[in-house]
Amino acid sequence: DFLGGENNGSGQGWYDIAVGVDVNGTLYCSGVENYGAGGTQAIITSSNLGVIWTDISIVSSFEPHTDNHAIAFDSKNNMLAGNDGGIFRYAPAPPGWTDLNSNLNTIQFTGIGLHPTDLGTVVGGSQDNGTELYSDNILWVERGGGDGGVARISQTNPLQFFHEDIGAAFERSDDGCRTFTVPIYSGLSAGSANFYAPYTLDPTDGDHILYGTDYVNETTNAGSSWVATGVPGSNGFNPSNSDVDSIAVSPVNGSNPMVIYASVGGTFADNSQIFVTSNDGATWTEHDLPACTVNYYKSLGCRVNQIVTDPNDPTGQTPFAVTNNLTGGGRHVYRTTNEGGSWIDITDNLPDSPTWSVQVDTDTNHTAYVSNETGVYSSPSPYSTWTPFGSGLPHTQGVDLELNSSLHVLAVGTHGRGVWEIQTLGNEAATMSSPTPGSILPGPNVT
Repeated sequence: DFLGGENNGSGQGWYDIAVGVDVNGTLYCSGVENYGAGGTQAIITSSNLGVIWTDISIVSSFEPHTDNHAIAFDSKNNMLAGNDGGIFRYAPAPPGWTDLNSNLNTIQFTGIGLHPTDLGTVVGGSQDNGTELYSDNILWVERGGGDGGVARISQTNPLQFFHEDIGAAFERSDDGCRTFTVPIYSGLSAGSANFYAPYTLDPTDGDHILYGTDYVNETTNAGSSWVATGVPGSNGFNPSNSDVDSIAVSPVNGSNPMVIYASVGGTFADNSQIFVTSNDGATWTEHDLPACTVNYYKSLGCRVNQIVTDPNDPTGQTPFAVTNNLTGGGRHVYRTTNEGGSWIDITDNLPDSPTWSVQVDTDTNHTAYVSNETGVYSSPSPYSTWTPFGSGLPHTQGVDLELNSSLHVLAVGTHGRGVWEIQTLGNEAATMSSPTPGSILPGPNVT
């Protein structure tokens, strides 16, 4: 019953599977833990060409992390399993597992949140490693298990933290991330959703949250109740594909109406639709990006991974959008000044690489920051030239950027190298993750 077998189809052989053969001809196959009937059988071995297989997923009560992706062998012919928890070593004689992650930084962060006033507090959701809290200590503390999605901190009530698991499982902490005891997914409208559903907190009102499934859901009481602001097929909200990928909201201030942006297409879409409302969902208007590069073999498209509104524009008409496709011709960063009526490609000299996140500062230059597969880049207005921002950051996938303009702190959550933080210092870049008080060092294995 490897990967679920005939008793349980919960395996992920399309994604989590590896095969290796040691110098003696012993076979090893690794995959994903089977949480249902039929036993675990995430890692199996055979010394007779597969005639008989032995399950080594748990040996002497020790079980390595699940979701295996790689197999290698060391100089002593021990098998090394690479998975979402790092690296584990299996010695065949006597049989046993060893955790090799004491000084490795392999956590795959999905979404991070910065505290509004405390440099030493950061929260992060990580793939298959739950939700972790950094409290000015090199060791992060796990606050939730399973798949950790986007994690955020209210900018108006710093005791309120938010995190999610897969399948629109959304929770709130009211005690500064000590415990997540308030489920806030009841009342969400959802026929389907991305693996990790996107959401955004209003920076001027932490109780105001937009949450994306195949609907755009809105709450003004921190998740105690929800209304469907965007209903598929209604009021101009007409997505061709179902799931929302990103939501942005302009801060509510003065007489300016709130503007909401939603990019729709789903995780594996080639292109995105963008819908905009300035009357809280009474009417939506579609304002898509210009068509992106299409080559002979495949439409490479422009899937919008994130939209953010420019905090320097109180009207909410100036969002930025980034795309995470391999376009083969740039087109990764866009900006509009008229609610998407016309989008301007400001990719310019950025590497032609999937771009994942964007933030805009309130400094005198209105500096924009983007993260992609190679690092973090910045550009001042009018956004005609991009330069690598700071030093010391590994060349790694920057999945989520978060910016605290008041504290002049920029942080990036990476997929495989932890979280890194830098002082923007009025756009004079310091060194990423420098070991000074208040800096975030990439933490070792989560405890």
